[in-house]
Parts: sequence; C-alpha cells; structure tokens
Amino acid sequence: MKKPTMILLNAILLIIIFQSCSDNSNEIPVIEEPKETTKVEQLSEGNQFLGWNLLNQEIAATQDKNVIISPLSIQIALHMAANGAKGATLDEILEVIGCKSCDPKSINEQTRLLTQILSQKSGHPTLSLSNGFFYDNKKLTLNPTFQSSLVDYDCAFQSSDFNNQNGSLSLINNWVKEKTNGKIDKILTEIQAEDIAFLINALYFKASWKEAFSEYLSTKREFTTSKGIKKQTDFIGSYRDVPNYIDQNKSMVVDIPFKDSTYSLSLIALENNAKILDVTLYKNLMSKLKYQGGIINLPKLKVIYENDINQSLQKLGMKTAFVENKANFTKIGSASAPIFINQIKHKVALDVDEKGVEGAAVTSIDIGITEAPPSLTFDRPFYIVLRHIQTNVIIFVGKINDPMEI
Repeated sequence: MKKPTMILLNAILLIIIFQSCSDNSNEIPVIEEPKETTKVEQLSEGNQFLGWNLLNQEIAATQDKNVIISPLSIQIALHMAANGAKGATLDEILEVIGCKSCDPKSINEQTRLLTQILSQKSGHPTLSLSNGFFYDNKKLTLNPTFQSSLVDYDCAFQSSDFNNQNGSLSLINNWVKEKTNGKIDKILTEIQAEDIAFLINALYFKASWKEAFSEYLSTKREFTTSKGIKKQTDFIGSYRDVPNYIDQNKSMVVDIPFKDSTYSLSLIALENNAKILDVTLYKNLMSKLKYQGGIINLPKLKVIYENDINQSLQKLGMKTAFVENKANFTKIGSASAPIFINQIKHKVALDVDEKGVEGAAVTSIDIGITEAPPSLTFDRPFYIVLRHIQTNVIIFVGKINDPMEI
C-alpha cells in the first residue's frame, strides 16, 4: 500500500506546484509610489539624460576599459555650481543636466526632496549624500547669497589656507574618506596656485540582495572581453524569479532587486558590443522586463574608475564654464581675477559580490517543465545600472569590458 500512497502524494505535490506557478503573473507588480516622486520627475529625467550622455563620452575616450560613473553625484555637484553661475555659463550647465527651462531655486528644492526620497532612514539600503565647499578666504570672498543658496544641500563650508598644501589636502581628503566610509580615500593630489575653492559631492551606497546568492554556487566561467580575449572569471549565480528579458537577437536584461526592493541592479548585454546603449534604448529595454524564472550568472566585480571629466562635459555643450575670462561665476563671490572651473574630477569604487548577503541557502527542486528557464549569463561586455526603482534615478552606471581589470 505504500507505493500507491507515495504516487498519490507526489501527484498532489505536482498539482500544488503547477497551480502555484499558474497563479503567479509575470507582470511586474505596481509599487505604490510616494506622491513626492512626481515632484522630482524632471530631475529624474535629467539624471538619466546626463548619465547616459556622459557615460558614452567616457566610453568613447577610454576604449575597451571599464567605465563607471555616478550620474547622481555629478548631477548634484553641477546643481550646486549652477547657483554660482550666470548668463551663458548657467545656460550651458542647465542644458547638460537636461533642465534647460529650470531655475536654480527650483532645482535646489527638488534636489532636497530627491535626497530625502533616496536616503530615507529605513536602515537598508544605506545611501548617504554629503556636500562640501572648501575655499581659501584669502583668495575668495564668498557671496552670502551663494552660501545661503546651498542650504538645501546641507553643504558644509570650510575655509583653509591653500598655501599650506599638505594641511588643505589632508582636510579635504579626510572629509572624502569619512563621507564615503573609507571606500575612496582621496580625490585630490595637489592644489595649484590658481585654485581658490573646491565644491565636492560625496556619495556612499550599500545594500544586500533581496535573495542571497549562495557561495556554494559560485564558479569559474569564461568571460569574453571587448577585445575578444577569453578569461577565466569568478561568477556568482543561481535560479531567480526576477524581472528579465531576452530578445531574438540575444540582447538580454536582468533587474535584480536589493533587500527592500527600493533599489535594484540591472545588467544589460546588447547583441552587438559595438552598439551604443543610450537613454532611449535603455528605457525601451527596461519597459519589456517581466517577472520570469531564469538562471542568472554574473561576474564578481571590483571596479575603480577615476578621470577628469572636463572634456566629456565640454563635448556635451558645457564649454564656457571652463574658459578663463568667459565663465561667469560672479554669484559665488569675488576674487582677484575672474572665476572659472579649472577641473572636474570624478572617482568611483564599486564592488559586486556576495558580501553583505544574509541568510544564504541552497534549495534544489527537480521539476519537469514544459520549457527550460532562460539562462542569462553575462559572459561578454555588459552595462551595469544601479537605480532607485520608484524614481528611476541612476546612482551608478557603467560598462564592464573586463571584470578582471582593476
């Protein structure tokens, strides 16, 4: 009698499993968005506009290298700079950030609200944004109006004697190290004679996966770089029921949520590595995401990127700000000569691995299905997007051509 009983139990189990599967819609559930998100849609659109334009300029300038930037950090820094600009200088900054019709006061108010939305004190994930203005008061007399305009950014103003280069570098770099939790230990290596101030945004982000990747399933896989070189690379992976999409041309997208589902990490591999992923194509691909099972494999990443982004911003149309005697930053304050932007440096350090993952478990269920789940293995150059789901604000965006490059 035991054998018929076991057959009956197995049949009941299969019915329950298939019934459960049929009840689950593959549509992405609609998350009720806070009303405040509609008030920052303009900044969200500007964030994506700036992020993809700037990323593609940096990719073009550094062929076959990993590139990763923080559109949010750059956006906020330019927002603050806009408060000190006038005339063509201001117009060009607004155009580059995708907000030509905006005025700085409105941008300030929206940025304050956006910062609150992105860094809500939920305990997880962690997103902190810090702003600082470091200046030599012997070289620059601050305009009180400019100083008060950055109240919305909680910007800390600190004066330092730039003639004491070591002391000033220590002050600024220690601030950067503290605000990034030691992830970036410095941004400046020297202060030149013509430097009178540094306007800095520091961003720190940390989150755990919504569903842990087990270290037991981590393995070595072959990754084909943008140069066609095959490299043995450490991969993490498992079966996941997450938003994903594969088209007939073998472009593939997967969107992996973090613990509280307010942020996610998207991986996007195009069928043609030479094809450029811009904001239009990005939105089109993301609109096709549906919840469906898939075997997700992605390389562990440890990426550090640092560059002077002047040329990229100039190619996007922000030119006057970098030209002596043409830039108009008179709203910042007064100095012995006209004020202009000498350099904009940007540095990002980003790790993607099992660290911080809680509650690791492996469950293997051998189930017969009518169609094998798709396998999304990112073993060729791919784009990476870390975003806030409700606002679509991009925190980090980049292209990984070689995950073994540091």
